[in-house]
Amino acid sequence: MKRTILILASILLLAPATLHADRNADLIKYRKAVYSSMKGHMAAISRILRGRLAEYTGHIIDHAEALKQTARILPELFPAGTGFGETAVKTAAKPEVWERPEEFHKAAKRLEDTSADLAETVRSGNVKALREKVGAVGKACQRCHQQFRRKD
Repeated sequence: MKRTILILASILLLAPATLHADRNADLIKYRKAVYSSMKGHMAAISRILRGRLAEYTGHIIDHAEALKQTARILPELFPAGTGFGETAVKTAAKPEVWERPEEFHKAAKRLEDTSADLAETVRSGNVKALREKVGAVGKACQRCHQQFRRKD
């Protein structure tokens, strides 16, 4: 009987740690999916412009809006305890995401703002400024990667 109680007590004590690790793994996988969607939107914008697909230029608004909305939620995807070395799921996030959260939030806001600016440029019909605005979104991504993403 004592052995059974000891086993049950051990399971109850270890269960929260296991559930926490599983939650972290799920969150990291979710973050990766979110970033993959952003990569897909940028690739679609690039394909429209490089492929000379002028009839799809209006779609850039939707891709830019999706980037803007995704950038808005990025800071929420990095709560304390969900980072570097804390789970079996590999993450490319640098510890700086958690060590300098204000800077990370600013980087996400910069991406949100440049994406909104891109959507407005398409709406205005200013095709000449389009490539410049896409470049600004790309630079916002690149700057964030340089500061907060490990190269694998």
